[in-house]
Amino acid sequence: MEALRLSELTLLIKETINISFAEFYTVIAEVNQLNVNNYSGHAYLQLVEKKENSDSVISNIRAIIWANKFKMLQAYFRTITGAEITEDIKILAKVEVSYHEVYGMSLIIHDIDPTYTLGDIEKRRQEIIDQLTDDGVINMNKNIEFPLVPQRIAVISSATAAGLSDFLDHLTNNEQGYNVSFKLFEATMQGEKTEKSIIKALDDIFNNVNNFDLVVIIRGGGSKLDLSAFDSYNIAVNIAQFPLPVITGIGHHRDSSIADIVAYKSLKTPTAVADFIIQKIDNFYNYLSEKYDYLTKIIQEKISTEEFYLEKAQSKLKIAISDYIFQNQITITNLSNNLKYSSLKFIENKIQFLNQKKHEIKLLSKNSISQNINKLQKQEMYFNNQMKIALNNAENKLKIIDAKLQTIDPQNILNIGFSITYKNGKAIKNTENLIKGDKIYTKLKSGNINSTVE
Repeated sequence: MEALRLSELTLLIKETINISFAEFYTVIAEVNQLNVNNYSGHAYLQLVEKKENSDSVISNIRAIIWANKFKMLQAYFRTITGAEITEDIKILAKVEVSYHEVYGMSLIIHDIDPTYTLGDIEKRRQEIIDQLTDDGVINMNKNIEFPLVPQRIAVISSATAAGLSDFLDHLTNNEQGYNVSFKLFEATMQGEKTEKSIIKALDDIFNNVNNFDLVVIIRGGGSKLDLSAFDSYNIAVNIAQFPLPVITGIGHHRDSSIADIVAYKSLKTPTAVADFIIQKIDNFYNYLSEKYDYLTKIIQEKISTEEFYLEKAQSKLKIAISDYIFQNQITITNLSNNLKYSSLKFIENKIQFLNQKKHEIKLLSKNSISQNINKLQKQEMYFNNQMKIALNNAENKLKIIDAKLQTIDPQNILNIGFSITYKNGKAIKNTENLIKGDKIYTKLKSGNINSTVE
């Protein structure tokens, strides 16, 4: 057999391929690599097919989109999907099989159907949702008890995310003046590194979980394809099983990502997340205010009740004191009267005794006159002297008793300059029973004085 030059063989291959693959083919493939030549504008792709539910590549081929075609397809793809043709997406492409003597086999892409890419994303998304449901984790984070006062926030976001500054401004400069702290855990929020980056941030927060009340994942929005990383099973399962509530503000305005579905709460914008947190704190503050008002009311009612019983006890005490004073006044009066009576009785008895003795002396004197006049006279003089002495002693005792009676006589007490003050007809012994506005009068030796307590 005659040997062929390599160029002859490659030319033969090219002619064979051109004859065998003369028409266009519609191909489903995943874009594994995409490079655009900055000078020519041509797009060079690496298309692959992977084994079902695996990353194992079972087919691989180069593809080219010429500059003029790539510019048109990119614009159309962006209009339909809201994103550009990029790596890690599935496409439905109209291709031509081409073989070049130098560059080898490749596919020339003439058209791409963006609706297929959207449909494939939705299909994969539903498969992940079904898997999370089968795993029993899809609602785990929603069932976590939300903190009463969420003030320590772990934030997962790119430091340059458009919505981060708005979120932090709403959070820390809230109108109510609530003190809210945060710590940023930086993560890539778009592209192939998003999944690993967010999972690492969650792991870092988990290692310090006691320092935070909840986790917030935010970014500044984007197209459905831009946010497709948040439809990752691995991100979703980490969020679902996280021990703190996770709130997402990824920026979807029409659809929810899988991360939104498994999170404790999904909100459309970062500022809405901040407002939600402030509202939760505000709800707790209002709850405390209601409890404070209720407690204040109960205390006031208790004070009013105790004041009522105190006033009632005070009235009883006043009556008891008044009765005690009145009873003592009666006792003093009775004692005074008894003393006067006893003194008079004593004097009367003494006088009777003296009179009796006098009579006896007279009888004895008469009987003894006849016997001895001188003796009688002496006896008479002796008894007369004794009688005078006894009378003087009796009179002195009566004067002493009378003087004592005079000292305790109320009128004499008034005569020496003292006074007695009455309230409601009862003598006042101390000021504890007086209150402002009481009417009192003071009895003097001569006249009375009416007064009002100030």
